[in-house]
Amino acid sequence: MIQLKSRSRAILDYVLLRDGYVTLDEVAEHIRVSKRAVYYDLHEIVNWFKNKKIPPLKVERQKGIFLSGHHKNLVYMHLDKASNTLYYNLSQNERIAALICEMLASTEIWHVDKLAGLCNVSRNTVLNDLKAVKSVLIEYKLNLTYGIKQGYVILGETIRMRAVFLYYLAFIMPLINKNILPYLQSEVVKKNLAYLTEIENELGTEYVDGTLVQLAILIRMIIKKKDQITLGFDKKEIINSKEFTLIHQYFYDLPDEEQVYLTIHLLGARVQSTKTVHEERKHNYAFMSRISMRMINEFERLACIEFSEKENLLQKLVIHLDSSFYRYRYGLLEGNPVVLEIEKKYPELFTITHKVSELLAKAIGYPIPKSDISYLTLHFAAHLRTTGRRQCLIKILIVCHNGVATAQILRREIEELLPFIEVADIVSTRELKGYNQQYDLLVSTVELRDGYQGLTVNPILTIEDKQTILAQVFKMRKSIKQKDEAERIFDIIKQYIPESALLNVKQDLGNYFNEKHSLFREVLMQGQQSLAELITPSRIQLIDSVVADWRESIRLAAAPLLDEALIHKTYVDAMIDCVETYGSYIFITPEVALAHAKPGGNVHGLSASMLLAREGVIFPEDKVAKVIIVLALIDEEQHLGAMKDILQFFGDETNITRMINAVNEIVAYSFITGMQTN
Repeated sequence: MIQLKSRSRAILDYVLLRDGYVTLDEVAEHIRVSKRAVYYDLHEIVNWFKNKKIPPLKVERQKGIFLSGHHKNLVYMHLDKASNTLYYNLSQNERIAALICEMLASTEIWHVDKLAGLCNVSRNTVLNDLKAVKSVLIEYKLNLTYGIKQGYVILGETIRMRAVFLYYLAFIMPLINKNILPYLQSEVVKKNLAYLTEIENELGTEYVDGTLVQLAILIRMIIKKKDQITLGFDKKEIINSKEFTLIHQYFYDLPDEEQVYLTIHLLGARVQSTKTVHEERKHNYAFMSRISMRMINEFERLACIEFSEKENLLQKLVIHLDSSFYRYRYGLLEGNPVVLEIEKKYPELFTITHKVSELLAKAIGYPIPKSDISYLTLHFAAHLRTTGRRQCLIKILIVCHNGVATAQILRREIEELLPFIEVADIVSTRELKGYNQQYDLLVSTVELRDGYQGLTVNPILTIEDKQTILAQVFKMRKSIKQKDEAERIFDIIKQYIPESALLNVKQDLGNYFNEKHSLFREVLMQGQQSLAELITPSRIQLIDSVVADWRESIRLAAAPLLDEALIHKTYVDAMIDCVETYGSYIFITPEVALAHAKPGGNVHGLSASMLLAREGVIFPEDKVAKVIIVLALIDEEQHLGAMKDILQFFGDETNITRMINAVNEIVAYSFITGMQTN
């Protein structure tokens, strides 16, 4: 019996819903494939018609495909017996992830046609995808090879191949959960997942949603591939853990090295919760606490900010670093694609965190992967102070399975959309079932089942996500409030207005407040300013002679901002007081000093100025500054874009040399504006 493939079924469904002729271009655009691919699928549909003894499908070159009413009735009679597999058009990123996972996990021989069938695309498309796959794998020191007999094969270090597999598996998990990709249909995966769930229960812990499923699929890969893994370290600490005992109990058929490998994953995958600290890991906490506090202090120094809930941030960092220590130590990559968005979404904070992470790397003796720097960025971002909060009118419940850091940044992004929004709580999908506290709106990073109604968003909000939340909140706010502002103002002023003008005044007030409350543009376009936007050629000074002392150099550097009335003299005094109190903490590189003070009423506009002293200025502790930057702060965040630029630009010694040797201020400024386009 001939069965329609999922894409052919999707084409037929589309044509059945249309009246008259449907052009092949329309079909190709709807299904998002090439016209050639549509021709191939039409051939399959024609054969299916023959098999079902339905009169031939009418296809005319200029007009397209046509099904009469009689045709449609005959087709509908047979469709229930046809394949109704869900058709889904994979994006290129999804295809790349799927190709990598299949080639890594499977023992099958993969040629172009088979890979094209896997992704439901043409040969040319999959060939282009394979080029992208090859480029991606090179970044992870893996190679994509091809031979007539063995097909396409990924080669490299086993532990690295598994790390990449987990990384891309996490990316396609939404497709796996919807059975678009068939991993969860495997009986081996189901059995592995049952064992891992038992381990979770016996440990009395909770793993991040999706972790156990990914490990269950990974174990299937280990069993199937039988690759030899070598872990070159003392395993005594791992073998003595409760996790290893349970892994050994349920997966005794696996080699000892594999059991240790799986144990490491479990040790590093616990939900980051402050509720319990396991006894056997308490000894790490004092060490991690010292490192975390140093990182917080360094972040405050580099970002020119002060965290308002430092203890809370410290606790979160300690727990994150404790669980991440196993990944650092044993070279495991974090398998969460959310981190790909963080550097792009928060470049200012990422740059500062990257600098702060150097302290961590030096303290533990292991490099910090870029993925974990992204997570640390989220922790810092989530604890930046928010100001101007007003009384909450709408409470939002967040359902998030990507970990505490991601959930906290989502909380912050949502609460900053509007001052009358408050996140009531953050729960996992499991916790949602028993949740009985009051909330007005449900926002989830995963598709919810069991009848829950809410908005589904990305863990890192896109503009479309923000628009969706804002639209829903404004709709709810209107129903929550008894009378909006326009109505209340109208009630006050109507007694002073002639009756003939009442209707027009009421309409004008309504229009005004509708426009006022349409905050989309303001909310969506917010962002930090760059250094080039805060500084101008007139705010840069080049000097050859040595100034009297470092205090005078700060006053001289700040002079342009005083002249423009952007700062008050008390801000200059505050900057000098900070150095006298805390020493030369303002040095961000051996030759660059960044003078600033706590935001207050003595700054009238976010701005920056710069003194380039070719002979250098001696500061306390015998530090010499050749570049002195004054940063006038108005809050905790708007200057972070400029901070990113300062750290990146002056982190390169050649740029410092170029600046102090510039012919004039305009040339020096051109170096700063030039980095915006590099």
